[in-house]
Amino acid sequence: MSAKPTEHATTLRTAEKLLRVGKIAAAIAEYNKVVQQSPADWDTAILLASLHARSGDVNTAVKQYRDIATGLTGQRLHARAANVLEKVLVLRPGDEDALEQLAGASAANGDIAAACSHLMRIAERRISRGEIPRAIDALERAASLDPAGSGASGKLFDLCVQSGDLARGRKYATNARDCRTLAAVMRKAGELTEARELLREAFRLDPADLGSAATLACEYLRDGDVDQALEFLSPAVIGDDPATRAAAIDLFLHAGRSDVAMPMASVLATESSDGINCVAELACSLANEAPDMAYSLAELALEPWINAQAWDSAIAALELFTAAAPAYAPAIVRLVEVAVDADRLDAADRAQEMLASAYLTNGEFAEALHIAQDLHERDPRNARFEALLQRARQASRKAAAHDESVIVPMRAAR
Repeated sequence: MSAKPTEHATTLRTAEKLLRVGKIAAAIAEYNKVVQQSPADWDTAILLASLHARSGDVNTAVKQYRDIATGLTGQRLHARAANVLEKVLVLRPGDEDALEQLAGASAANGDIAAACSHLMRIAERRISRGEIPRAIDALERAASLDPAGSGASGKLFDLCVQSGDLARGRKYATNARDCRTLAAVMRKAGELTEARELLREAFRLDPADLGSAATLACEYLRDGDVDQALEFLSPAVIGDDPATRAAAIDLFLHAGRSDVAMPMASVLATESSDGINCVAELACSLANEAPDMAYSLAELALEPWINAQAWDSAIAALELFTAAAPAYAPAIVRLVEVAVDADRLDAADRAQEMLASAYLTNGEFAEALHIAQDLHERDPRNARFEALLQRARQASRKAAAHDESVIVPMRAAR
């Protein structure tokens, strides 16, 4: 027998004695000699790491546990490596380096579910810190291990869209909802061809997705591609559902067929409260783009509401409309009138402010000044009304000064 095993056994026995009598520091020194003599003595190495942890030296313990796990992995002892890494997580819950090692060991040991779970934990921690690209990396590893069961694919899509990585997001768009979401983002980014293809894919995956069909039909009609539009403009698309009919009305309006759209909207607004709501919503959505046409639609909804004295609905719709088209005076005038009829003077005051601003924008300075004076006289202490009055006065003076046919008295300049 060689001297080395005897020395090894003697050192082990010395270390054990020291440990049993509470001399942890001395025991650590002896166990450290054993590990240096026999680096593959995993039992002793694990004991040594635990003694470092017991003595409060967590950093050394963690480093040794991870080194042990690396060595065990090299010997294909993946299950034991995973057990060692779990000890690291006891000392440092959520340690990402240990979790990554543990995921690799679990996967190598055939425990795919555990590996994916660890990778998902890593991703969640990175998301909480705002490290979205690194979170995506972890989720992609989980998805590659178990595309269906890990739950990573759905999260990957949302994170890719959130981070603006649309090309990567396209890879993980697996259902109609994903396709619609990505199409909307791509449209905003100006990638119109890709957005349209995604909507076609959404409709292929979900033929009941009438919203995508209506959008596609509208876009093809705008392009003058009637044949492609007819592929999506089916009776099922229009149907009897108020929201779908409103989408069809929107389609015809954007195709320049107001002669078809307006009678459809008129019928829809007389059939049910849902129909009235849909027409009002459509009007508000078009207010900024085509205020005259949108206001004609809005009046179809306002008439039944006002006749029924449904003031809240009428005021809410007009406020949405005027927020979208703040310079469109006819709608603001209507809001003032409805608010007064409803005895909603707070809403009337707000509408008057908007109307004065709209008149100033449109160059109708006299009207703006009259409204500003009215507001100020009713509430002289209101700072907003005072500021509005000063704007209106200044605009009126400038307009008068540029009119050569008008002599501006010196007093007016004060």
